Amino acid sequence: MPGDDNSAAVLHISISDKTGNSAILEIDQGLVKSYQSENYTVMTNQPDYATQLKLMDYWMYQWNKTEVRNLHPVFTVPGGYTPVQRFERGCFYRYLSNEKAKGTNPVAQVRSMVATCNVPTAFEELHPLSVFEKVEKGLGYSVNSQTLWTNVSDSRDRRYYYISNGNMQMIWLNMENDQQQSKKLVISDSFVKTEFMGQANHLMEQCDSAPFSYSS
Repeated sequence: MPGDDNSAAVLHISISDKTGNSAILEIDQGLVKSYQSENYTVMTNQPDYATQLKLMDYWMYQWNKTEVRNLHPVFTVPGGYTPVQRFERGCFYRYLSNEKAKGTNPVAQVRSMVATCNVPTAFEELHPLSVFEKVEKGLGYSVNSQTLWTNVSDSRDRRYYYISNGNMQMIWLNMENDQQQSKKLVISDSFVKTEFMGQANHLMEQCDSAPFSYSS
């Protein structure tokens, strides 16, 4: 994991293309599992994806989105910050949204869906009112993960959006077909202070070495 070479990755990666083909890759203890379906478009890091699919089946029935009709559907969405709750909330907005609604910008639509699953910066679910309360109740500060940034990839127009949750900046990069060398955009403190927003290809720097290496 970034920042800790001794931490094993337990996570999910979503990949898709402009035809709508989608897959979820699950990495656990060095092993990779692939789940492929045009309906597999929502995931969080935990729990394992097989369990996430069971959760999705449950909620799809509650929302009357299955072949077996639910005569008493319940159109609610779980709140909360846990991966399970955020997965359920992501499914709610993803599978109950009309992709073909008139005047809908699909990229902006996806951005709004993802935003509902963000954990705000400085969110603390276990924050003592004072040092004395912390000692008295044996409390500690929260260690829950917070959303650092959000990415939205537009496969059709080949555009990649980066939205930091620590400031109001949004930048995007156009993926050029004739790219001959790896480039990078460094989101440094000095870059953030410029408050730059918009298309940022001209701010990219050439990489001194390839960002990824492969070994057999």
